[in-house]
Amino acid sequence: MKKYMQYIVLMIIVIILLTEVNCKKNPVIPPEEKPDTTSHEFRWEIDTIGEFQSTLYDVWGSEDDMYAVGLIYWPNRELPINIIHWDGEKWSPINYLEGSLINIYGFSDKDIWVCGSWQVDYDAYALISHWDGFFWKTWKFQEYNQLLSIWGTSSSNIYVCGWAGTILHYNGNTWEKLESNTTFNLRGIWGIDNSNIFISGNLTSTGEGILLKYDGISWRAIAHGGNQTDSTLYGEFRGVWCDKIEKIIHVGSLAYEGTEGNWTLSDIPYNRPIDNIIGLSAMQAIHGSKGNNVFVCGAYNLIIHWNGNSWNIYNQFFDKSKSSILFGLWTNEKSVFIVGGNENARAIIYRGYQ
Repeated sequence: MKKYMQYIVLMIIVIILLTEVNCKKNPVIPPEEKPDTTSHEFRWEIDTIGEFQSTLYDVWGSEDDMYAVGLIYWPNRELPINIIHWDGEKWSPINYLEGSLINIYGFSDKDIWVCGSWQVDYDAYALISHWDGFFWKTWKFQEYNQLLSIWGTSSSNIYVCGWAGTILHYNGNTWEKLESNTTFNLRGIWGIDNSNIFISGNLTSTGEGILLKYDGISWRAIAHGGNQTDSTLYGEFRGVWCDKIEKIIHVGSLAYEGTEGNWTLSDIPYNRPIDNIIGLSAMQAIHGSKGNNVFVCGAYNLIIHWNGNSWNIYNQFFDKSKSSILFGLWTNEKSVFIVGGNENARAIIYRGYQ
């Protein structure tokens, strides 16, 4: 019995020693140290929509229930349309025509918001509409400038921004104008919660950019863009996205990421002030389904993807010899829809699938 117990103890010691050796040869990487990445590999399909002078500006929805807004001259229709719908197989026109629509955001197929402008003589004013599954409700404000972007946490907490520093908030009953403290054109809005909302903007006449933050009380600038001799960041800002406060990404003349007071250039090829002129193009919009699946789009069919580890430009589309431009996008977990206008003045949609 004593020899048997000694044998058991000896075997346990041998097993422990072998395990330690094996662990040294094949160390286990803790989950938090593994790069959290997705694939750059997407299967792409391209749709050309509408007749001459058709353009799409933004898109929102799910893989088989997608809505896009813009100006579409649909075949065999006397008047243009401004919303189209993708059912997973084809695009169809939506019977709604109130002004010009620039941006779309929603919470379900029965809770969709759009914004843009309506015209009086030669002036454009703020327009917002909401679809509840049965009817469109539209607000027209002649006292506010045209609107360019919309976001919210629910249909009783909606923010819109637009021309000349315009920011409006909806509480479920009424619209209120918020003081932006800027006259820049506010082009992109995104938030994490009610105390962390961001708006990117620009001033085309000077090539400047601005990034605003809302803390639940007031808006203030947390980044400025200027020319190459400025001590500020470079150029215009047009789109912003984040899923955590520690990493805000905003795009325009260049792409930057970080947080207030700590911005760095995104590691995208040619994403530098001088190289950008010959090697990249102006970026128009950004959106991600999560922090390791983010897309950026822009002029000349520019499409860029961040997978959590690296940025990838889809060079099969990017072509500076063409006058096409991609204005808006929406990213889901396994798909992305990107919209704009091509060099033949027709609307174009890139559908990417994993």
